[in-house]
Amino acid sequence: ERPPEWLSKGCIFACTFGIDYSKLLEDIEPVTQAGFGVEGWIDEVLASLKSDRGGPQVDMKRDFFPYLGRRTTFVMDYDEPTLGWGDQILLAIEVTDSDRVAAFVDQLLSVDPDYHKITREGENIWSEKTPNAGAIDNQAICVAHNHLFISNLDLLVETLRRKK
Repeated sequence: ERPPEWLSKGCIFACTFGIDYSKLLEDIEPVTQAGFGVEGWIDEVLASLKSDRGGPQVDMKRDFFPYLGRRTTFVMDYDEPTLGWGDQILLAIEVTDSDRVAAFVDQLLSVDPDYHKITREGENIWSEKTPNAGAIDNQAICVAHNHLFISNLDLLVETLRRKK
């Protein structure tokens, strides 16, 4: 397949692969149970997201997973003068209904005190208010151009800029 049109020609690594996200929920439970002895955690997380009073009250099985496509692209990039494996990582999941996925992300993150909504390159982006040390620096999430993008803010904004 041809690489996505938004992909930087100068990135150090990119890989596109297929995942059936609806089946992923079924498959991950036995793997974590066999590997780590943990049972039932997926259902607990999904139930918590759906029913906790202070939480987002979202139904991932109904309102999120059915709208994820199968094409996922993983990108690593870096800022000069760093040399080595990327200090910037982007995950792009193709979506079949951008409006529904964006509404889901809005509902999910609107109750998270660590995130706020900003606009860059004409797109709504949920960005960390204060980046966590050791994690993706200034994590950002955006639904645009039929993709769910998860990245650091700088790489995400640059990706959106290239897409225009």
